[in-house]
Amino acid sequence: TVVFVPLRESAIHSATSVEHILPATKRIQTAAVVAELQAGRGHGMLWVLDGWDELPQQLHSDSIFHQLIEDPAELGLDSSTIVITSRPVASGNLYPSITSRIEILGFTAEEVKEYFTEALKDDLGSVNKLQNILSEHPIVEASCHTPLNAAIVTHLFLSHNHSLPTTLHGIFVLVVIGCLKRHMKKEGTDSHISSLDILPSCLKEPFHKICSVAYHGVMKNQATFSVEELEQIGIPHE
Repeated sequence: TVVFVPLRESAIHSATSVEHILPATKRIQTAAVVAELQAGRGHGMLWVLDGWDELPQQLHSDSIFHQLIEDPAELGLDSSTIVITSRPVASGNLYPSITSRIEILGFTAEEVKEYFTEALKDDLGSVNKLQNILSEHPIVEASCHTPLNAAIVTHLFLSHNHSLPTTLHGIFVLVVIGCLKRHMKKEGTDSHISSLDILPSCLKEPFHKICSVAYHGVMKNQATFSVEELEQIGIPHE
């Protein structure tokens, strides 16, 4: 039996018992299921805790999820198997508690070239130009071993007349500007934005608030934010 637990969902953050993380709607039935699981010490159960890096930092050390990882015997589930997914950078605190670790390394150099070739529709001239640009900027080039970054770089290369910024900061500034332009276009307003330092008046305050939330989230190793958190600082959910 597999139980998938989406840790990124704010509704599950208030869970305080095994009953709360089981996918059931009637608590009486759930309690019976938990009792049955504990009678067998969780034998045959696979718990998938998905998105440890997106769980609020305080719950890493004080929650039912932490207890399930650190002391499943206390919960009567010590014969269960537990799989945790997370970005490596945010999972160091788990290493003393786990028995094995698998990391996805991303594209090899050959796979990066293969992806560029496919994304650029077999236009070998464009592929060579892109690779030549990247070879002059090793940090940006190295980032392309992560598939998402390779997709971002290819998109920017295509949408900016076969040119690229020379730093990762420049890459992600263009990504943010692109997102803001898309929002402006959706709202039916002028979407001309050339710099994050010069934003339309309608964007300045909400963008500053979002940046503040992101900054403080990084300080707390928090990667996602609930609708409630955004509404508290005056950013409406749409």
